Amino acid sequence: DREAAVARVRAALRARDESRDAGNDVLVIARTDCRAALGLDEAIARCAAFEALGADIVYAENLQGKDEYAKLRDEISSSHLMLAQLQHDGMLSPADVASLGFDLSLVGVTALQAYIATLQKAATSLVETGTA
Repeated sequence: DREAAVARVRAALRARDESRDAGNDVLVIARTDCRAALGLDEAIARCAAFEALGADIVYAENLQGKDEYAKLRDEISSSHLMLAQLQHDGMLSPADVASLGFDLSLVGVTALQAYIATLQKAATSLVETGTA
């Protein structure tokens, strides 16, 4: 629930502040993955709550297209926003990400997908020809 999510971010922010007081440079990235189960409005409400707490970066997983990204951007003003997307044909370019007002674009599994594709190609070659 939202209260539990906020409590986790609040704890992370306390730890960040203690770490900064000790001279470390730490950022808190607060994310929610509730979009699929609870809807866009709840995802935005959680991101807004994370921002109000002082999260350095916020993002919501599983937003569905530019309109939803723009709606989130409209609600967040002081935290940096990160857009997280999976590798697919409709991926937003860095220019698209910037034009939507996002500061960062996370494409965390792109390298993993390339690695898996290479393994699949080698395995197919081994099965079909006996060599990679």
